[in-house]
Amino acid sequence: MNKLLLAVPAVCDAISSTLHYIALNFISGSVYLMLRGGTIVTTLLFSIIFLKFKVRQHHLLGSGLALLGVIVVGFSNIFFSHGSTGGSTVILILFLGIATYWICFGYYFVILQWIFLHL
Repeated sequence: MNKLLLAVPAVCDAISSTLHYIALNFISGSVYLMLRGGTIVTTLLFSIIFLKFKVRQHHLLGSGLALLGVIVVGFSNIFFSHGSTGGSTVILILFLGIATYWICFGYYFVILQWIFLHL
């Protein structure tokens, strides 16, 4: 096995960790932890695309509920926040950062699973 193949998940983890710390500066810890649930959806999508994962109904149900929870918490944080976050520019940057985090972390899990399956 090529040892440099392990650099791909390491880079994804470094990017995800950096985005974690940036997000924690702008949103509360409880909202941040709830928004981490979006990685469930991206991991499922990447598993279907890259690993040809067979999806069952309970996988779709769990991912759908996780996505619903992320949407409810995300919108409630936007609409009911009492502090000034700097306006719509900061919200857009946070959304892009969180979406990038979901993609990197989902890819991180899938590439690790692919590496372990092909050892």
